[in-house]
Amino acid sequence: MYKKKFIIYLFLVITINACNKGKKSDNLSKKSTEIEVDVHIVSPKLMKHQIEINGSILSNEEIELRPEVSGRIKNILFKEGEVVNKGQLLIKLIDDELQAQLQKNELQIQLASKEEFRKKELLSIKGISEMEYDEIVHQLNSFKSERAIIQAMISKTEIFAPFSGIIGIRNVSEGAFVTNTTKIATLQQNNPVKIEFSIPERYVSIIKKGKKITFSTASSEKEFIANIYAFEPKIDLTTRSVKIRAMADNSDNLLFPGSFAKINFDLTKENKSIVLPTKAIIPILNGEQVFIIKNGKAVAKRVKSGLRTKDEIEIIEGLYPTDTVVLSGLIQMKEGTSLRAKQQ
Repeated sequence: MYKKKFIIYLFLVITINACNKGKKSDNLSKKSTEIEVDVHIVSPKLMKHQIEINGSILSNEEIELRPEVSGRIKNILFKEGEVVNKGQLLIKLIDDELQAQLQKNELQIQLASKEEFRKKELLSIKGISEMEYDEIVHQLNSFKSERAIIQAMISKTEIFAPFSGIIGIRNVSEGAFVTNTTKIATLQQNNPVKIEFSIPERYVSIIKKGKKITFSTASSEKEFIANIYAFEPKIDLTTRSVKIRAMADNSDNLLFPGSFAKINFDLTKENKSIVLPTKAIIPILNGEQVFIIKNGKAVAKRVKSGLRTKDEIEIIEGLYPTDTVVLSGLIQMKEGTSLRAKQQ
């Protein structure tokens, strides 16, 4: 009896052990088909991003001083490198002939005015016809028109400063004969100065009037600040970029027009967005995709990206907060692959 009970007990122990081994074998088999991967749980964040752009410093205003008419220079009324005020006379050409014509014309107007007055008196007493009076009025008006033309021609022999600024080096001397192609000097207004640069079209949505930029130059160790005040309303077809201008204070005269400017353009958006490590993105035909874990399986999701840095990329479409994105094992990844997130 005792031997029979021992045999039954031994049989039960062997059976239970066999069942346990079968279960463990199933679990091991299941675990062996899963891929352990690194993951990133999606949550909105502020993506900080700056790009460096090359630009140029321009004068706020700049012109080349050229005469409107040909003639000989009578007076140069400025000194090279000096500050001049708006409306200041800078150059005077010889206008003796025009002044003589104006003097003659003034005499003609005086005589015609007297004649017009006399004939007006005669007309009032019916001493002359209206036709005779109209003729002298027409002649008087013609002389006045000639005077306006001569005065306009005289004004073209004078060059005034259209704005306040600094005169550059002059290229002529008094007595020189000049034409409308002769460059006499340049006039520049260098406070404030303009900063001109271009950014790629993918950043167009970031451009706003009043946005601050920082920049530096080779001639100074100081970092300068400028504010965007204008940009082209279309994208350049050749470079696929947008031209921008910013304004910077130059009261210290540390910025020189024509200088190279190294610009730091902040692309950080005001609102938080979904940001992933760049290694999560897989290029595909006509786009990009990522893999997420859903119910323990790999699911491919097509995404649309935005801003990009060396380590991070902004996702505009395709993902939602709390999605678990796969970061490793992407080369052999397929739709439906069993996945297990690594313990962080």
